[in-house]
Amino acid sequence: MKTAANIGSSFLLGKTNSAMGFDQVLTIINLDDDPCTLIDLISDRILFLNTQMVSQSSFFNSDLKDKSTAFLFPGLDLKTVSSGETRDIELNRRGL
Repeated sequence: MKTAANIGSSFLLGKTNSAMGFDQVLTIINLDDDPCTLIDLISDRILFLNTQMVSQSSFFNSDLKDKSTAFLFPGLDLKTVSSGETRDIELNRRGL
């Protein structure tokens, strides 16, 4: 799983003059070749899965509305997640 904070980081760090909206950030994440999940660490909620993660998990973004991260990633300790990090983790897959 790759967290999305490093994607569009120049925008997030205020190093660009153009404003990027949430939908544009999701588009950038969706262009990533690796499975990627956008997580709200404060609320412990899944915000977005890119196309590759949808393919691997067999869940759609609509399936995960109001679900905690533990639903998709059992055993993931959010206290250990770093922004922009890539790691191998256990994935809950639909039907398996």
